[in-house]
Amino acid sequence: MSKTAAEQIQQLLQERILILDGAMGTMIQEHRLEEADYRGERFADWHRDIKGNNDLLVLTQPEIIRGIHEAYLGVGADIIETNSFNATRTSQADYEMEDLAREINVEAAKLARAAADKYSTPEKPRFVAGGLGPTSRTLSISPDVNDPGYRNVSFAELVDVYMESVRGLIEGGVDLLLIETIFDTLNAKAAIFACQEVFEQDGVELPVMISGTITDESGRTLSGQTTEAFYNSLRHANALSFGLNCALGPDKLRQYVEEMSRVSETWVSAYPNAGLPNEFGEYDLDADAMAEQVSEWAESGFVNIVGNPNVGKSTLMNALVGERLSIITSKAQTTRHRILGIVSGEDFQVIFSDTPGIIKPAYALQESMMDFVRAALDDADVLVYMVEVGQKGLKDEAFLERIQKTDVPVLLLINKIDTSDQQTLEEKVDYWKGLLPRAEIFPISALEQFNIQPVFDRILELLPEGPPYFPKDQLTDRPERFFVSEIIREKILRHYKKEIPYSVEIEVEAFEEGEDLIRIGAVIMVERDSQKGIIIGHKGSALKRVGSEARKDLETFFAKKVYLELFVKVNKNWRSDARQLRRFGYNSK
Repeated sequence: MSKTAAEQIQQLLQERILILDGAMGTMIQEHRLEEADYRGERFADWHRDIKGNNDLLVLTQPEIIRGIHEAYLGVGADIIETNSFNATRTSQADYEMEDLAREINVEAAKLARAAADKYSTPEKPRFVAGGLGPTSRTLSISPDVNDPGYRNVSFAELVDVYMESVRGLIEGGVDLLLIETIFDTLNAKAAIFACQEVFEQDGVELPVMISGTITDESGRTLSGQTTEAFYNSLRHANALSFGLNCALGPDKLRQYVEEMSRVSETWVSAYPNAGLPNEFGEYDLDADAMAEQVSEWAESGFVNIVGNPNVGKSTLMNALVGERLSIITSKAQTTRHRILGIVSGEDFQVIFSDTPGIIKPAYALQESMMDFVRAALDDADVLVYMVEVGQKGLKDEAFLERIQKTDVPVLLLINKIDTSDQQTLEEKVDYWKGLLPRAEIFPISALEQFNIQPVFDRILELLPEGPPYFPKDQLTDRPERFFVSEIIREKILRHYKKEIPYSVEIEVEAFEEGEDLIRIGAVIMVERDSQKGIIIGHKGSALKRVGSEARKDLETFFAKKVYLELFVKVNKNWRSDARQLRRFGYNSK
């Protein structure tokens, strides 16, 4: 049985970005149409001006509209949109053509359908989205500044208007519906309700795309909602995708598309304007400039690194990122937080996530650390499971079971092969193939950076396509104070034994950056008075050594002179205190 268009779209979205066509209005502008062109023969004697009624052109200039569709299909568009943005009874009333609304929708869909079928092949199917614009009226805002409570349309009226358009688009042969350029969320709810009513009454169901528009640099829709609020207001629609269109241009819209990508539980769409129109109502941003800006959104994803304590996860991330972001010691549980390292290229962005080593937690701090690992398993686009040559299994089998059941690609890295012989390595490869048969296995040495580049190259191949999450020049999500505390804690891990390193937390109380000097004041928290004395040492010698080594590393990290002042305080049982854990940035429940 052949797949439906909806099934094909879902499958393709799993594989790559689908390309939506470009703007219809600017393409129509290029034809420099006059009043007579809009009228054609059929409306030559229409009693009022109709220039600007672009939707009417599907009846009076169908060859122009078909040519625009084919132009977009010819350069690779996967989805073309019907020329029906204002083809609702409400909007057509501006030209006293409301009785043509159903006909315009049907013909718009037929034109797009014919063009899509002409270019569609089994290898590259093409699809038609039925465009439903916001209409020329709004349910949330009064058109009369002197009467804020007045509305010139009701919710029920808009539902009826949208139902008429939806039925026309379906009759004409669209594959999906696109509720777009939403500036008033209540209008969108009317459109969604109309779609659902038609589906139920007519026994048909199509995928629905939803796309809002940000009206200015405040980041809000005209009815006052942020991107996240807009999404949450409409998430009940069970849409194929949520996205943003038009408005500010690609450079300024990008941050809001990133926000949509963060909150959305489904696919995300974006089709920005070519900037804002100039004084002639035209657009100055050309195709090359648009392509350059939008291509930067192409590939990005989370690569989460998990594994037992002390298998080299932090060494690996530092090698992949090319910066020393995670501290490294020979002690287990060196990494307590989830740390992101960001690598950006011309057409990709990889977010590597270093996580604490997997253990069975004994107290609240360790439970919080395992929360970071669980989150990494949940949001990974590619999962890197790291082991070492001498390791068998995880210290918590529940995590191994989750890795075995995950749907995302898994790369299993066998680290520290420089300490092993060939026979032992081959035995370990066979062992892990048995446990994780779907995983791709890479023997590596993170310390010697052996076989790291092939791992990185494979990660790029596996990444999903989507907008970057961070600016290109950003290396991590963590602030400077975090790295100060980590560098100090690293020195404590190196110089103290037994329980001391695991009872310590660092709090940076002062960070003042001048032109040539950074002044830092930090507190070393311990759980007991006896631990305070050990940290300080005889006449302060132990604390002085920690401060001296930390200062040198901080000066290297910041490329600037550092004045570091350390204090030691007792914070009893902080590792088991939920309030204290939240204070120190752990996700304690």
